[in-house]
Amino acid sequence: MSEVEAHLTATAEAYSPQGNQEWQKILSNAKKPPPMPCLSPCAMPEVQQLLQSVSFAKGDATLKPTEAPNKSMLEAVVGGYKGNRGKSKIIVRGHASADEPKPAELAQARAKAVADWLIGAGIPKDRIEIKSYGADAPIERNDDETKASMNRRVDFEAVPEPKPEPKTK
Repeated sequence: MSEVEAHLTATAEAYSPQGNQEWQKILSNAKKPPPMPCLSPCAMPEVQQLLQSVSFAKGDATLKPTEAPNKSMLEAVVGGYKGNRGKSKIIVRGHASADEPKPAELAQARAKAVADWLIGAGIPKDRIEIKSYGADAPIERNDDETKASMNRRVDFEAVPEPKPEPKTK
């Protein structure tokens, strides 16, 4: 045990036995080795997060694909998919703000509405994956309506198919 660890342990013991137990848990967790890196070539897909998102009204999962920002974003996703000759998977990620009722369900419904639109625009269903983050991945604080509205969104990740590994003899 290092000098610093010994000092902190003694300080924790001085406050209470529970404090020492908690400190020992922290120390044991801190000493866990990091996961081993992949030492051989790994087939890790490149993930491209599209920075724009499709927005929704508070408490609503109705997609408005003709509104200017939504229309351009949806067209960009479809165009990017077709430009890649369909060799990628699109992950549709639904989000909600914390001030909305049932944010997990609402985020799921938003993601499904966008996925259904993308399927209707010609992207095969098997190339789309839906994820719901509820209110767990905000991009802004929910301390005012303007900021909270930015969390009512669906965003996208494009994951290209992994490149085949070279054949070895």
